[in-house]
Formats: sequence, structure tokens, C-alpha cells
Amino acid sequence: MDSRKEAQEAQGEGWTMGIAYKTGEGCYRIDCPVVVNRRDGSVLVRVPAGAFEMGEGQGGGSEPKHRVELGEYWIGVYAVTNRQYGAFVKATGHRVPDKADYGEAVWRGGTCPAEKMDHPVVCVGWDDARAYCRWAGGDLPTEA
Repeated sequence: MDSRKEAQEAQGEGWTMGIAYKTGEGCYRIDCPVVVNRRDGSVLVRVPAGAFEMGEGQGGGSEPKHRVELGEYWIGVYAVTNRQYGAFVKATGHRVPDKADYGEAVWRGGTCPAEKMDHPVVCVGWDDARAYCRWAGGDLPTEA
């Protein structure tokens, strides 16, 4: 998830996990660094707003080094599994990932083998990943 609004919606729709910090006698501050998305069960971690240097600054057509400020966003801790992707396919009718550019696809005949259900989904393109993220209530992260 890449915006505060989406993070707030995720907290409203998911289970919030937090850490309580004692700040004084009888006073606590709750920090909620992770949430669980109810739609797909993904664990999301909050990335606070901040700045970083982007670019190489090496010349020769490379991007010059520059400072980028990002707002707070939420991102998945783990890769999307075949089980999660299967729920998305079932709910939306999206294509199954049964075509590989090289090697063999894990999914065959519209299904994933039971022993591979908790493995990361493969053979999905950018459009497939974005459709999944939107179904789950988020979006793909950007370069910056």
C-alpha cells in the first residue's frame, strides 16, 4: 500500500498489531508497525516518511544523484503466495499464471499443486501483479 489513506483503510479492514511503549506512570504510546490485510492475509509493515539519495551520479547517461522525499507507506513483508493468488483468481476470474517464459510454470490446468501453495507465485507480469494489488486494496510500489 502506498498512501496514508490506504494504510488507514487497511487498519480499518484488517487486524492491527501494535507495540505498547510505557511513556510514564500509567501512560502508554501504541505504535502499530504492522497490519494484516483481511482480503488476502498479507502482513504489511509501515514505512515512515523520509528522504534518501537516488541515482548514481556517475555521468554517461545515468541519473544524477538527487534527494527524494517519500511519504509514509505500507508494504508487504512477504511475497504473495500461490494460495493468495489463487483466491484472487477465484474472486476475479483473472488468468492463472500457467505460462512461463523459460522453464516450466508451476500452475498447470488452472490449478497449483498442493505442495506449492505456500510458495511465492511466479509467472505473473506487471499487469497481473497490479491487478492483484488493487484487488487486495493496495498498489505496486514505484521506483520512487
